[in-house]
Amino acid sequence: EIVPSEPPATEITSPAIVNGEFVFNVVPAVPTQTSVIQVATNLTPPVYWENVATNTGAFSFTNASPTAPQLFYRVSVP
Repeated sequence: EIVPSEPPATEITSPAIVNGEFVFNVVPAVPTQTSVIQVATNLTPPVYWENVATNTGAFSFTNASPTAPQLFYRVSVP
């Protein structure tokens, strides 16, 4: 019997406020994978996701100057 397995997922880890800046790490499912950090100001449809960073491999993201009192983040894998 063949049982399908879930593909590995890219993860956001270690979210924190450091010196007033929001930081987190991106750990890709595949080491050479490109990941795009997207941000939205609210989750009420229609949600507008803005690309704010693109990188390949594992990396740290810092939002040094948030533009809104509340932001939502996600990682998109093209």
